Amino acid sequence: MSGNMPNNHVRKTLRAQAFSRQDGRCHYCKVRMWLHCPEELGLPLNRAAKLRCTAEHLQALCDGGQDHPDNIVAACLRCNEMRHRMHPAPDPVRYGKHVQRLQRAKQWHRQYILAAGLLPASEVSHPR
Repeated sequence: MSGNMPNNHVRKTLRAQAFSRQDGRCHYCKVRMWLHCPEELGLPLNRAAKLRCTAEHLQALCDGGQDHPDNIVAACLRCNEMRHRMHPAPDPVRYGKHVQRLQRAKQWHRQYILAAGLLPASEVSHPR
């Protein structure tokens, strides 16, 4: 896929495709993200910053992953950063379950993000 296009261009294209495929929602936390304009979310820029859409490699490049649509999902900046702060970074399925558990307990995103209605109704629940 990286043929004659620079990696940055390929990743931007794959990120935009994943964003569209996922209906603008983070692969892990399901919160609505922004791709080009943070104002899309109706939050001040400083509050929308962690909801910027990033390209997340399910299998890291350093572990043999590639810039390919099957290996790239759209993830909010918070989820992407937090996954890679864990050492070693957990596999995507395990990490997704971890995020969802914290999300249900309202311990993942700040309250103003939850109050802004950026989660789909099906994801808003009480802690288990």
